[in-house]
Amino acid sequence: ASNSSAEASKNGDTAQSGDGAEGAAASGLDMFRDALRDVYGDKYYPDTEMTEEQIREELGLDESLYEEVYAENTAENERPDTFIAVKAKSGKVDEVKEKLTAYKQRLIDENSFGANADKLNAAEIYSEGDYVFFVLLGDVDDSTSSEGFAEALGKEVQRGIDAIKEALGAL
Repeated sequence: ASNSSAEASKNGDTAQSGDGAEGAAASGLDMFRDALRDVYGDKYYPDTEMTEEQIREELGLDESLYEEVYAENTAENERPDTFIAVKAKSGKVDEVKEKLTAYKQRLIDENSFGANADKLNAAEIYSEGDYVFFVLLGDVDDSTSSEGFAEALGKEVQRGIDAIKEALGAL
C-alpha cells in the first residue's frame, strides 16, 4: 500500500508542478496551499498529500460532495498539522463542513498526538462560497505559558484563515 500512495503523491506532484496552466482543477486549490506556505514559512509542516483513499476513509469525503479537494498532512502523521481545501459541489457545503467537523472531533477523541491536544482544539473549519477549509497549522514557542498556549495557537490558525480569505479575494 505504501508504494501506491508514494506513486500517487509522486503523480500528484508532477501534475501540479510548472506554472499551473495545465490542469486548472489542480492549480485552483494549490493557490491556497501556496498562500499558506508564504504565511507560515518553515512552520508550514504538512508535506504529504493525502490519497483519494485517505480522503474517502479518513475524511469521509467522496466524489459526490466535491468538485475538487486538496488535503495535506505530515509524513507518518508525526505532527497533527493538516490543511484541507474543498471546492464543494452545489448544495454540499454544509455536508462537507459536517464531515470535516467529524474529522476534527475524531482527531481530538483519538488524540494520537498526545501533547498537541491544544493544537487539535485550535483547528478551524472555515467556509466561504463553495469552498470549505480545514486549517490545523502554525507553531507556538514552547516557552508560551499553558494559559497563553491555546490562545496563541488560535492566533496561528487565524493567520492561515486570513491568508485564505486574501486568496479568495483574489479569485
